[in-house]
Amino acid sequence: MDDAPLHFKKSTNFRLHTNQKMPQKALTINYTPARLTTFLFKIVCFLLVAGISSVCLRDIFGFQSALGLVPLFDLGMEYNIPSFYSTLAIWLCAALLWYIYLNKKGSNERSANYWKGLSIIFLFLGLDELASIHEDFSRLGPVLWKYAPFLKISRKWVIPFSPVLIFFAVYLFRFYAQLPNNTKRRFLVSGLIYVGGALGVEIFGQWYSNFNNLSVLYRDLFAVAEEGLEMTGIVLFAGALCKYINEYISEPTIAIQINFQSSLHSPEVKRKEQIKVLRTEAKKDEQ
Repeated sequence: MDDAPLHFKKSTNFRLHTNQKMPQKALTINYTPARLTTFLFKIVCFLLVAGISSVCLRDIFGFQSALGLVPLFDLGMEYNIPSFYSTLAIWLCAALLWYIYLNKKGSNERSANYWKGLSIIFLFLGLDELASIHEDFSRLGPVLWKYAPFLKISRKWVIPFSPVLIFFAVYLFRFYAQLPNNTKRRFLVSGLIYVGGALGVEIFGQWYSNFNNLSVLYRDLFAVAEEGLEMTGIVLFAGALCKYINEYISEPTIAIQINFQSSLHSPEVKRKEQIKVLRTEAKKDEQ
């Protein structure tokens, strides 16, 4: 069941409104959840290798730019290839969640709003990955440190952002409990990996550096591990969503049709012209 394909169709329709049907040209791309996950994992592996290489070039050999390749693939920076990929991968999950929401809404299922809410959350996460909105939470850091100095870590957004994560976890728990067992397992694994990268590695890295004088190289490698876990969690979640669609959504086909005909020569316009001519001829016959 996991290998049932998702169909992405791009077609050019040359059919006229006559009794004789013209041949239809179409390009069909079939993707199974396994193939999609493998494809995304290949991208993640490439970005991780490129990110580690950029860290080594900067921190070991002293190349701050290397023809622009170091900042281009630095996993700890924004507005480069890894950040744009992460944004698109997260938005892919948002699109799949929205597709499930539309299907559930059409079936009048109670869980539809949960899928819609998840889609909106992932849309925000994609924007956050692109524009680093979470950094605005860092303004609350000094206020918390004043009353709880033990919470002081390098990235100030982690502590005020954690209650938001806990709130959504509690809100979605009932929805999660109603999912099929195999889907719950896949969601849990992907979620733990993603949160482990976003929060776990940051907290552990800060705790470890408090007791060990880490060099810049090791700090940057911690950032690579953090981003790598986040990317892996998103890939697994996208694969889990595709498997859910194939297993529990009827006729999981996503079709994209591109008509290259101009509006003046479209079948609909020609049909209206034919009707107009027939009506004109009918009036002449009546006269």
